[in-house]
Amino acid sequence: MDFAELSTSTTAVGGAVVAALGAVYKALKALLEFHDEYLRKRKFKHYAFLSAEVASNEQMRDFVDSVKHSDVFRATFGKPLSPNLAVAVMQLYKSGRFSLDELRASATYMRLGGGDTLTIEPGKAATFILWASVGFLSFMVLYAGAIITSLLTLRSPTGAIAAVAVLVFTFAVATTFGRDIGNVLLARRAAKKLAKVPR
Repeated sequence: MDFAELSTSTTAVGGAVVAALGAVYKALKALLEFHDEYLRKRKFKHYAFLSAEVASNEQMRDFVDSVKHSDVFRATFGKPLSPNLAVAVMQLYKSGRFSLDELRASATYMRLGGGDTLTIEPGKAATFILWASVGFLSFMVLYAGAIITSLLTLRSPTGAIAAVAVLVFTFAVATTFGRDIGNVLLARRAAKKLAKVPR
C-alpha cells in the first residue's frame, strides 16, 4: 500500500489516530507516575533531612513533623487539613465504617464543631455541582453524538479523523465530570453514615 492509498483508507487513518492518542496518554501517565514516585518522595526525604537538622530543637522538630503530616494529608485527600481535622479524619478511617474514597470525596465538606465534633455537610454547593455536572454532561454527550454522526456520514478519512477526535475529547470531558458526580454521591453517602455514628 503506497502513501496515497494509506491516506485514503479510513480504517488505517483512524487506527493511526487512535495509536497516536494512546501514545500521548501513555506519555502523560508516565509523567504523572514520575511526579508521584520521584518528586513527592524527594519532598519527604527533604523533610527527613530537616528533622535531622533540627533534632536538638524540640519545637522546630515538632513544626517540621507538623508540616510533613500536612503534606501527607494533602497528597491523600487533595487538600490540606488542620491538625484537629486530620485527627478526626484518622479516627473515622480507623473505625472501619468509611472507605478512603468516601473520606477523600468528603474532605471539602468536612467541618469541626464544638468539642471537635466532625460533620460532613455537602449542602447546596454539592447539589449545584451534582446537577450542573449531570446537565452539562448530558448536553455534551448528545451534542457530541450529533456531531460524530454527521461527520461519519461524510464517508471520508478527514471526517473519520474528526469523529475520533470528538469522541476522545468527549470521553475525557465525561470522565472529569463523572468523577465530580461520583465524589458528590460518595460525600452524601459518607454524611449519612456519619449521622448514624454514636457520638
